[in-house]
Amino acid sequence: MPTLYKKYNVDSIIRKLSIEKMQDWGIRTSKRLNLSGDILQDRISEIYWSVGDLEISLGYTLWCLDYCKFPKGKSGDTYSEGQIPVIDIPETHFWFHIHNSRECMYRCWERIKSLLNSVCYPKSTDKKLYFNNLIDKIKMDPQFNSNPKLNELEKLGEIWKKVAGLRNKSSHKESSPLKSIKIETKNTGLYNRSGEGLNHIYYEFKSLNNEVKVITDLYKKLILSIKVVQEFIDIISRR
Repeated sequence: MPTLYKKYNVDSIIRKLSIEKMQDWGIRTSKRLNLSGDILQDRISEIYWSVGDLEISLGYTLWCLDYCKFPKGKSGDTYSEGQIPVIDIPETHFWFHIHNSRECMYRCWERIKSLLNSVCYPKSTDKKLYFNNLIDKIKMDPQFNSNPKLNELEKLGEIWKKVAGLRNKSSHKESSPLKSIKIETKNTGLYNRSGEGLNHIYYEFKSLNNEVKVITDLYKKLILSIKVVQEFIDIISRR
């Protein structure tokens, strides 16, 4: 996996995070905020393990990509269905893992939201509160809207929207690998020697490299996003 990560210019985030330091931060911050139990220790640990899940899924995605026939995508014209390229097992596995990576990325942001919500609104029971809704709530709250890290926190909302959009695209629209293939057929009005009508067929396969780039670009922003949330919380805890 490390070789694949290097090949596709992806740094391992999990290697830059220390579960011990994160848990220690959670314990110290909980005490300063007088939060009950090990709530922040648990929340920050959940972030760590969700990042680990994402890295595993992303690693399998890159591994499958290495075996795909058309990583850059492919398009062409033909008059015979038999000449349309066929996707193979690696492509099928690729789409499974890229969809799973999107879901894992979304879960990372769910854990980040839970950490922030546990600090700002520890008694909240709203399970349908999304990250961007929480940011909007914080912006309107006099307790937090003067926090110098608020602007940076707001910018994370744009990243979350992209992550949520990708995840919803996978779960609601593109769960099948066949959705990645575009085929258009037009009747030419011509006939072959056997008297069969000839159709002009245009086919297009999505660039798998582009799909990977989108998810890895968001992946690279995770560690900075976690840091911004921690710094926002640190300012709250030191008042």
